[in-house]
Amino acid sequence: MPRSHCLALILACGSPCASLAASWEPGDFEPSRTPARPVSSGAPAQPDPVPIPAVAPSGDQTTEQSADRPLPADVRLGSTEASLFLRDGRRFTGVLMAHDGRTITLRISGIDTRFAAAEVERVRFVVPAAELFAKLKAAVPENDLDSLVRLITWVAERGELELAARELDMVLLKSPDHVRARTLLSEVSRQLGLRRQAEPEPVPENLPEPEAAQPATSAARVPTLSPEQVNLIKVYEIDLTASPTVSIPREVMVRALEAKAGHPLAPATREARDAVLRASPVQQLDLLFRLRAREFYPDVRVHGSPQVLRRFADEVHRPFLLGGCATSECHGGTEAGRLMFATHRPSSDATVYTNFYILENYRTADGRALINWQEPDQSVFLQMGLPREFATAKHPPVPRGPGGADLWKPVVRSASEQRFKNAAAWVRAMIQPRPDYGLRYEPLRPLTPPQGAVRQPDSGR
Repeated sequence: MPRSHCLALILACGSPCASLAASWEPGDFEPSRTPARPVSSGAPAQPDPVPIPAVAPSGDQTTEQSADRPLPADVRLGSTEASLFLRDGRRFTGVLMAHDGRTITLRISGIDTRFAAAEVERVRFVVPAAELFAKLKAAVPENDLDSLVRLITWVAERGELELAARELDMVLLKSPDHVRARTLLSEVSRQLGLRRQAEPEPVPENLPEPEAAQPATSAARVPTLSPEQVNLIKVYEIDLTASPTVSIPREVMVRALEAKAGHPLAPATREARDAVLRASPVQQLDLLFRLRAREFYPDVRVHGSPQVLRRFADEVHRPFLLGGCATSECHGGTEAGRLMFATHRPSSDATVYTNFYILENYRTADGRALINWQEPDQSVFLQMGLPREFATAKHPPVPRGPGGADLWKPVVRSASEQRFKNAAAWVRAMIQPRPDYGLRYEPLRPLTPPQGAVRQPDSGR
């Protein structure tokens, strides 16, 4: 791109970007050109996105170089996009996977393709849109929300929808009446929903489908929570300070404000009511919590999982439950006893959230909860994962076969093992007191002993 044209674009975006023009030289970093889903279709016309200058990340480094030179410090194998210009005039673009000075490997449409360095005239490295956004955002004054929204529009148009949603929420927390930000957030949230509906559920490595690997369990598959029940748990467990991405239909807020009219926290004037309806979804959800408008929680949509439940999936569900407790010989099989965990599609929200619900609501024969919210290290599910000689709650024997051999094995060797500490830290991170979701879930086997009942304290939400 000619420098004169770039400078004109930079100046067009206002002072934050214009301040970069004086020192800018025509380097070779450029925004990622990965095709992205448009965010403007179906929404009111958006202004032109903020133009982005080509900025080298440090010093006099450039991103276009001969194939035999060492990689710049900013380039990361497996994540940096690169374009190869061959001596015969052809050009190939993909993710740089390897570069040893003799061969260069690009991952193009999921296929690793090798090129001899001698055939490559030059290599151009591409700055990811999110990385460039972070660089330019730092130059935007804190109170210049219009420039920031133009920058967010640009990064959203390049497919960084989660990043755009988080940034727009922060803008609306500062200025609830910012029309451009509110309109763009609505469209970004819609596009996020469409994207997630189109994404197939991932099946992790080393965790095959139970029907193929463990056919004996398929006849007794544990029922899983519905998508609506999963979403409701997400609403209750959301951390409003973590810039979550949520959406609340306007008509839901209108009905909620009408239902809670007269509440001390409900808006008393038309102006206050209109201000609530213009607020960001995070602010609106905060008001629903404070109004305890639980009948409207099912209408709130949470995009992605709350951070604390992502921790459960990564630090408890996979390594501790599925890797230790919910095997086919134990609580994932037909001879599990009363406690059975779901194992079908192990990384899906349905399975992860169902097992979280079971873990929290199950009671032992003597009425103990599996999770000790006051002393996480003493949680029954953690103690029963320890060798019996170290445990305060010892796992009972699991006899199998003609000789009645005990097949039980500890999940961890000691409480100092990282898996144990991660699981205990997750318990400490959960909202206290625990909320009552009000779910109607019919487990395959009772979660409580015949004389017991699960008592859920009230979190205030």
